Amino acid sequence: MNRSSVPPVHKRRTALRWGGGLTALCLLALPAIVLIVEGCAPRPNAATGALRNDGPATASTSEPVQPPRTVSREERAQFAGDRTCVSCHPQQAGQLKGFHARTLSKVTLANSRKIFQKPARLVDPALGIQYRPVVRNGLCMIEARKGAEVAESPAEFILGSGRRGVTYLGTYLGQPTELRISYYHNLGRWDFTPSQQPGGLVTSAVGQRLDQETVTACFACHTSALVEAEGKLRLKESIWGIGCEGCHGGGRAHVEAVRRNANAPSKEADLRIARLGSDRQLASQELCVRCHQTPPDVMGNPLVLEAQLPRHPVPALARSRCFTESQGRLTCLTCHDPHRNAAEVKQAEYNRICASCHGQTLKPEPASRAVPRMEVSEGKPCPHQPKGDCVSCHMPSQVVEMPTRPKFRTHWIKVWADAARARASAGKR
Repeated sequence: MNRSSVPPVHKRRTALRWGGGLTALCLLALPAIVLIVEGCAPRPNAATGALRNDGPATASTSEPVQPPRTVSREERAQFAGDRTCVSCHPQQAGQLKGFHARTLSKVTLANSRKIFQKPARLVDPALGIQYRPVVRNGLCMIEARKGAEVAESPAEFILGSGRRGVTYLGTYLGQPTELRISYYHNLGRWDFTPSQQPGGLVTSAVGQRLDQETVTACFACHTSALVEAEGKLRLKESIWGIGCEGCHGGGRAHVEAVRRNANAPSKEADLRIARLGSDRQLASQELCVRCHQTPPDVMGNPLVLEAQLPRHPVPALARSRCFTESQGRLTCLTCHDPHRNAAEVKQAEYNRICASCHGQTLKPEPASRAVPRMEVSEGKPCPHQPKGDCVSCHMPSQVVEMPTRPKFRTHWIKVWADAARARASAGKR
């Protein structure tokens, strides 16, 4: 790996290194990195499938924009910034405080000290290594200990919004590393990083070493514009988190076109921005799936995929009759508004979306009842769920077979007998 291509992250080396007994440990490799929710993968270009898009950052109105994997400084100059966007589109201002916008941040004592001071000792019995978070010399660090040998790495970047948990990137012996343990906010404790469970292969004492391609892919899915110049990632010049321009592309040309039109209406038809609503299927495939895809190491292992299917919406939805028989009408954007946090949408709203495709209507009930009634076209209520709670029966929350036992709402939409019986039983009480 060319050291000149390593992003400008902290270069502090640990004073203690592993002895010869663990040399082989540092020579093993995992095929992919998996983050708390999904995996990292290179972004294909929407038109060519290439990993690099050398075209301009602005988009035409004919098709959704596929942001380049990295942008040059010249392309970065074509981004107007989220505040400029919401000054004309105030109805979307909430997106800037949502989960997407908080997917990348720098580790500081202010935002991480309390978490790294929480007592935690995690042991990989197969390797005999004990891990714990520490705060030392003003740095939040992950320490790995085996007997008298100790290795450590500062945590430098936080990947993830923190709704469920976050994974940390650091530097170990001069190379970017995904650290071995992650913090799970929904559980209030530390545990092993999903791709680095006990007994698995790791490439360094403190976690998984990352090559340049993987590092770039990681940051590309956590930034709206990832700047690369002179062979290095320029994180200080990049736009962190996924904001307006992360999906719509650089907006400076759009702003200038709108201003010209304001002065001379109808003179310029092309407002120089992607019309994402014109082809929601393509927008979903090229933008949502770009980052919310299943990592190759999971897709390539049927046993792991089955055990973790609820946390991977893309292959789960692909199994659903709702999806296969919709002829492309059902996409991520059918149910999810990218400007809103999915978890903050009331379940009754999702139920209405189900009803909109299944020939059923949701009729308002008296104010004393929180959930609307679903009625089929003949005017008869659903026999299994009179209150019309489609989601609880057909997309139940399920436990994922991982040490932290997280729950995800499955996107495999079908008749789940256990869920239907449970809801029916609850309705009789």
